[in-house]
Amino acid sequence: MVKTPPEVQLLAHVATSTDHAIVGAAHHILLLPGGTSEVGYRHNIIVHCMERLLDLVGHHGTAQVLSGENCRKFWSLFSRPFLPGQGVGFHRMMVEGDVVRAEMRASSNGYWSDAARMLTVGEGTPEQKTAYHGLARLKEAAAQSMKPGTKCSEVFGAVGSDRLWS
Repeated sequence: MVKTPPEVQLLAHVATSTDHAIVGAAHHILLLPGGTSEVGYRHNIIVHCMERLLDLVGHHGTAQVLSGENCRKFWSLFSRPFLPGQGVGFHRMMVEGDVVRAEMRASSNGYWSDAARMLTVGEGTPEQKTAYHGLARLKEAAAQSMKPGTKCSEVFGAVGSDRLWS
């Protein structure tokens, strides 16, 4: 479906606002002495969405935050038909070296956004840094290959190259 300029503007607003809510709430992990819990970060993301006037009614406002070993639970939790309340997050305190996965689904005037981010608590390990740089190269290759008329298989070919991971 072709979107009108106001629809494109609204889509950009909800996507940017959702992403900013996740990233804006991440500073609480960095600034709070003793860290925060997964559920604390999840609540901070929701608050940051409300500050950006996003709609958070029912499934329109679902946040998930998992860290460390709990990241392994993510997909098994989301294979369930109904999520609890406003999403997923345990009372596990995040600690130095943890990988954290945060996701937020929000909407504005009927237009939805689903943004996800991963971060490390503290300085990343050499393996985490290598993976990050590989993903950055993958994103760049995908962006460079996406043009009107490009087939999905061509984009997959551009990002599926082993050269991005070496």
